[in-house]
Amino acid sequence: MKLKHGLIFGILFIIIVSYLSVLFVDIVRTKRKEFPEYTFATTSYNDGGSKRQIGLFYKTYYIHVLNPFMTENWLNEDGTIKEEYKNEEYIIGHYIVAWGVSFEKVKSKCIEEYKTNWNH
Repeated sequence: MKLKHGLIFGILFIIIVSYLSVLFVDIVRTKRKEFPEYTFATTSYNDGGSKRQIGLFYKTYYIHVLNPFMTENWLNEDGTIKEEYKNEEYIIGHYIVAWGVSFEKVKSKCIEEYKTNWNH
């Protein structure tokens, strides 16, 4: 009986440690603005290139949206982006969230963070 409980505890311990290791790797990679290792791509959005990937009990989002704060002053006469605004054309962010968090919420957070740090 004791051996059975020990075996069950050992297996559960290995499963939990393995899951936490996988989650930790993906959290670190996301914070470094890299794509996660242990997820699979599920959705690409038609908003400039955003992507969603799903892991076990979490999702990662690569947000890549056209900058909503872009004005006509950013454009050359031919309609191309001026050189000084090339890095501002898209808002980019990497996020790891629980399964229930929507894309729109993450996208709004990314744009809000950009607006807070915007220096124009």
